[in-house]
Amino acid sequence: MKDEEKTKNELISELTELRNRLLKSERSETQLGLAKKLLEENEKSHRTFYEEAPIACFSVDSDGYIKMANQTATAFLGYTSGELVDRQMLDLFVGISIEKAREILALVQAGEEIRGGELEMRRADGSQVFVRAWVKPVRDKGRIIGSRYAVIDVTDLKLAQEELALSEQNFRNSLENSPLGIRIATADGQLLYANKTILDIYGYSSIEELKATPVKQRYTRESYVEYKERIERRKRGEFITDYDIRIVRKDGEVRHLSVCRKAVVWNGELQFLLTYQDITERKKAQQRIEQAAKEWRETFDAITDMVSIHDRDFKIMRVNKSFANAFNMKPHELIGKTCYELIHGTDEPVSSCPHKQSIATGKPVTSEFFEPNLGINIEAYTAPIINEDGEFIASVHLAKDITERKCLEEEQQRAAKLESVGTLAGGIAHDFNNLLTGIMGNISLAKRHVEPKGKAEERLLEAEKASIRARDLTQQLLTFSRGGAPIKKTVSITGLLKESVGFALRGSNISCDFDLPEDLWPVEVDEGQINQIITNMVINAQEAMPEGGVININARNTELKDKSTLPLSKGRYVKITVVDQGVGIRKEHLDKIFDPYFTTKQKGSGLGLATSYSIVKAHGGYITVDSNPTVGTAFQIYLPASKKPAAAVEETKAESVTTGEGRILVMDDEEMVRDLLYAELTEVGYNVELASDGAEAIDRYSKAKESGQPFDAVIMDLTIPGGMGGKIAIKKLLEIDPQAKAIVSSGYATDPVMSEYDKYGFKGVVTKPYRVAEIEKTLQSLSKKK
Repeated sequence: MKDEEKTKNELISELTELRNRLLKSERSETQLGLAKKLLEENEKSHRTFYEEAPIACFSVDSDGYIKMANQTATAFLGYTSGELVDRQMLDLFVGISIEKAREILALVQAGEEIRGGELEMRRADGSQVFVRAWVKPVRDKGRIIGSRYAVIDVTDLKLAQEELALSEQNFRNSLENSPLGIRIATADGQLLYANKTILDIYGYSSIEELKATPVKQRYTRESYVEYKERIERRKRGEFITDYDIRIVRKDGEVRHLSVCRKAVVWNGELQFLLTYQDITERKKAQQRIEQAAKEWRETFDAITDMVSIHDRDFKIMRVNKSFANAFNMKPHELIGKTCYELIHGTDEPVSSCPHKQSIATGKPVTSEFFEPNLGINIEAYTAPIINEDGEFIASVHLAKDITERKCLEEEQQRAAKLESVGTLAGGIAHDFNNLLTGIMGNISLAKRHVEPKGKAEERLLEAEKASIRARDLTQQLLTFSRGGAPIKKTVSITGLLKESVGFALRGSNISCDFDLPEDLWPVEVDEGQINQIITNMVINAQEAMPEGGVININARNTELKDKSTLPLSKGRYVKITVVDQGVGIRKEHLDKIFDPYFTTKQKGSGLGLATSYSIVKAHGGYITVDSNPTVGTAFQIYLPASKKPAAAVEETKAESVTTGEGRILVMDDEEMVRDLLYAELTEVGYNVELASDGAEAIDRYSKAKESGQPFDAVIMDLTIPGGMGGKIAIKKLLEIDPQAKAIVSSGYATDPVMSEYDKYGFKGVVTKPYRVAEIEKTLQSLSKKK
């Protein structure tokens, strides 16, 4: 019974336990169902979250194959889920990102977690995107069975970063390469930054080198003083923004800088941004402009012409010193005055006013007029000043004093008259001298064959005197003709004046008072021509004082400057003044007294003063006259002084004519002259041959030299019409025989051969008309020369 009860109790216990277990199991199943349902809902929620997450997520197995990718991942890369599952994760990367992805995979498989790795992925359409990836290993019971990727698209961020970096780089480059020097300093002056331009400006290679250089060394002395003053002003609370400095570069060059200083707050601290502009060239340009303006003002005032600028209302805006000096006023005293009031003394512009004409036409106006208020002749040029709109705003007026030029023009007209008449006179004199040479020569020969002191000799002497007077007349013609070249030598004017005056006044009732200093400079002149001038002056004085009187003659050393009113070059001159006490010359005759053939005398030829004028001009001098009726006349003669000493006076000795010997070649186009010389020279013992021009003379000379009978001398006429004259013939003759002795002869010297014969190869000169003794004397002097 007990066993049954025990079994029964055990069975009840077991049933109860079974029932409890069943109840527990039912509860567990219910709970499991609830848990399963909760798990499913949770899993669904997680999957929804996973799929709709804004981050691309990938589940990758241990071999790197994608097992799952959320919708964000497929949408991001443009693939379907099926195209991504079972695809190697590495296939989604490009370029160097593939290697980086391998490294990441290896690290994850080693158990490391990767946060924020930057990679580049390829999308389905081939485009590339930048991503930032977080990769975490997946474990099962401690074993890594895969990995999960979370990827964020950072393309825009990457591009923004690159743009920012590029912008920062460009900004830095702009700072470094800015044409302005840029410096940042703390409030206490500590240098924080300096760009490359600053270093270039100062000539240093680094900021450290610039910092290490003492401030005083970087400034000029004046700028360093200003620098110290700026510091003191800042200490007093003044804020200085803009100023100029002059710095000294490392190489010692001084540069001029413009500085702009601004206060800025950076990271909560007060700092100063300073910009430096190198304005050295601008300063130099400014200095050049200022210098140019100064030079313009100085040039404007230095112009010797009268220059003025007038506005539309004829008011003077500016004048130069010459303009002001002409009116004996200061330049500022003329500003604002009207030109017609100042110059013409009228209340309105005159009709001939060039400024008025320039306003009306808008074009330059050239005018010439006599200004009675100033007493001068003026040549004016008035030009309009037009603005950008084509409007007349002012005019510039240039006025030149041409009074001196007018005088020179009159002088040139007088010279032109002399030249035209001289051309005719010279031709006449040339032909007449050839005739006189024949006449005088034949008279000389005839005198040798007549009874001494007989009637025939007496007539011949009278004929010879007449010929000499005729020669003097032709000499006057030659003097003011182009052929009257003076044959000069350096002499003392004192002796020449006294000799000429003494000869001219011999037997007259006129005396002469000389004032001739001992230190008079010598002059280089033709003594015969100067004698002719003085003789003319004295004869004129005699005729002006028929009742007698005194002639005053003085001479002075005179040095002419650049601004001389005389038409002469600057230099040293001897001024000779001849003053009489005669009736004087009427005013209307003064401008004509030097004209050829002008005379107020019944017996005058009108050649005396014209000849004197030509002589002085040929000597490089000038002659003027001052005269008043009843007071007298004064002639001033300017002759260039010579730097050579005066030649010693030689005593004239009579020479007897000796018999000549040797072979002489005579070349002249005039048959009469050839016959005369042949007869004359043959008679005194010479062997003579004749030629009519230079070509024939050269031929004869050459043949004679070749035959062994050369000529001892050649007499050549300078001018052969239509043939070779002496000037060309002498060159050819000297080519044949460099030792040839040639004498040049002419009655009309058209070039300097007659006065400088030795420069052209001649050994002597005789001027037509000449006496027989003159040619014989010249030949004898050649025979004495070795």
